[in-house]
Order: sequence, then C-alpha cells, then structure tokens
Amino acid sequence: MILVLTGVVKVVKNLPGVFLPPALITSMTLIHTFATIFFLLGVLAHLAALIFKVNRPLTQSVFTGKVDLGYIRGRHSVWYKKLIKNQVEVKAEAETKGEEEVKVEDKVKEEGKNKAIKMVGQPKEIEPKKENDQMATVLRVKGMSCQHCVMSVTKALNQLEGIQNVQVDLVKGEVRFDNTKSVTPDQIEKAIGDAGYEVVPQSA
Repeated sequence: MILVLTGVVKVVKNLPGVFLPPALITSMTLIHTFATIFFLLGVLAHLAALIFKVNRPLTQSVFTGKVDLGYIRGRHSVWYKKLIKNQVEVKAEAETKGEEEVKVEDKVKEEGKNKAIKMVGQPKEIEPKKENDQMATVLRVKGMSCQHCVMSVTKALNQLEGIQNVQVDLVKGEVRFDNTKSVTPDQIEKAIGDAGYEVVPQSA
C-alpha cells in the first residue's frame, strides 16, 4: 500500500496543471524509495530461506501454490492438526447425509463387528499417524540455550536421512524426534556433536 500510494503521488505530480508542494514530493519520493528497498529485501530474504535443507520442499510450492502434507506435519504441527480436523469435520458432514453412513452400517452387519463409523471415504492423508505411533526418541543435550541452538540442532538432525519431526525443548534440555530408518545412536550423537552440543548419556 505504501508503494502504491507514494507511486500515485509521483505520477500525479507530472500531470499538466498539477502543482504539489515540494516538501510533499520530496517526502513521498524518499518513502517510495525506502519502501522499494525494504520490499526487495523481504523478497530476497524469503528466497534465501530456501537455501536451508528443511525449507527446500517449499521450492516447488513457490510455483504450484501447493504444500506437501508431510512437510506440514513435520514443520507446522498446529497447521497440520487444523487441516486434519477440518477434513474430519467435512467427512462427518458427508456421513450424516446418508450414503457413506449406510455403507459403513452394511459392512458392520456383514462382518458382525462393532466398529465406529469414522473411516469411510477418509483420504489416506487422514490416517494420520501410523508413522508417529512409533515411540519417539528423546535425548538430553547439553549446551542449548537459545533459538539459535534450536535451529542448529534441528538442522543437524534433519540432515540425517530417516530423522523426522525434530522438536527441541530448551527448558528441559531435550531433543525429541522420530527415527524412521534406524539411524544409529553414534550417527545421531556425531551430528549433534558436530553442531557444537553434547548428548548426555541416559544414565546421567
């Protein structure tokens, strides 16, 4: 809005018969120039964020406008929960209208089982958390004290193939993550150590 408004003033001042105070023209020109610089810096900063490995899945999203559900689950848990909740609510509304509910009831009668009517027509993405049903790994890590530490440890672990959903708790001095491909403890400790931090042995 600042760029548009100041740009309008810069255009209007050039129209025949229009006279604007020099102070107004000068101030609008300066504001327009600085707004342009900050706007370009903001664009560059957002593009630079794609340099980090954890943000690279968003490169395709820049052009398609679509974000991978797995990326959302790993990086934006609050957003992911809202998406799942919305999809479940939409499914529930469809079930109350009849067709899917009837299919579920028929299936229950045929199999003689007492099942909840909740899975018919549900997209695969909403079978949410088989991956997360496994026991998460929790490590105590020494030396973490700020958000920079959080970013460093998170980046170090995300570089290991098979490590997902990294969460750092500064208060407890803990790091929680899912090890989906059986990455060895030595590899994990080395990654954290290379980042400048120390894994505390479980017995400590």
